[in-house]
Amino acid sequence: MATAREFEGILKQADSLGVSDEQLNRLKSIRKIRNEGKKWRQQNADFIIAGSVLFIAFALPVMSYYLIQFKTRLGSILLQRFFATNDQYYKTENVTKHNCIVQSRELIDSIRHPVDCSRCAGVTDVKYATNLSHEEFLEKYAFTMQPLVVKDGQINWTARETINFGYLKTIYTPGSKALDMVNSRCQFFPYNTDIDNMEEFFNMSKSRLEGKEDHWYVGWSNCGGPSANVLKSHYKLPYFLPMELDHSRTDWIFMGLPGYGAPMHVDYVTSSSWQAQLTGYKKWTLETPPECYGTCQSQIVFTVGPGDIMVFDGTSWFHKTDVVGDDMSVVIGSEYY
Repeated sequence: MATAREFEGILKQADSLGVSDEQLNRLKSIRKIRNEGKKWRQQNADFIIAGSVLFIAFALPVMSYYLIQFKTRLGSILLQRFFATNDQYYKTENVTKHNCIVQSRELIDSIRHPVDCSRCAGVTDVKYATNLSHEEFLEKYAFTMQPLVVKDGQINWTARETINFGYLKTIYTPGSKALDMVNSRCQFFPYNTDIDNMEEFFNMSKSRLEGKEDHWYVGWSNCGGPSANVLKSHYKLPYFLPMELDHSRTDWIFMGLPGYGAPMHVDYVTSSSWQAQLTGYKKWTLETPPECYGTCQSQIVFTVGPGDIMVFDGTSWFHKTDVVGDDMSVVIGSEYY
């Protein structure tokens, strides 16, 4: 106790001489005396508090996201829905029955990058090509806003004769790795269809498949695994695309009956894309970005059919699709950059 009283006396003398606590704490001997008898957590309270704040603010959310996204199937689906940036993920009937402060189209406009309108200033319609060389494709189409339909793009493919609903159903079987890959790591787009996942899609009734019940149009990403290798045995990189542009590991499949397809939207992908129309006919409607009104063509409409490959910049053009004619539309596509 005598040591404690002496220490208190020293502190009082220091205060009378104008020596602050901050100056005293710079002395190791003073800090040692003050901490004597205290437990470790008392001595390091400031560090413990700071570490706890950092853990709650950063580490805990990251760990939670990892567990939800990669360790639970439901969590993965919910996160995909939550982070979706355009209205293709949501059913029209669920959205339109509520009054929104900001409409989805307006929200997309507010978060996307503005388009350089000089890229579309001279574009007035779709272009058609055959026997397209790598050099011509790179010079005129690859990274422009000129939409292109290559009429002979599927030469030597077996996809048109092979890839259909029945064939795909044999790949995405219940409990298969291919089906699990789509559910856990890829994406499924129901668009305006009341089908929530791949299981429901491939288990639809025969009458609905044939168009005798409710309309349907869906899409999904084939982002790897056994299904990617099987499907790619029936098609390859379009001949006019140089190999150095083939960096995408994700292909897309879109299927639907005659009627509406994808609603008006812009794509949030890396770059331009190609889509090969295997069966059926699809009408495309491209609309100029709002910032380019008066500078670029307001709307371009064209139809692609079996054997065609359509190339366009879906990150710049707003676009929607409709399946026309009498046949089911089946499309394979991917991005390039």
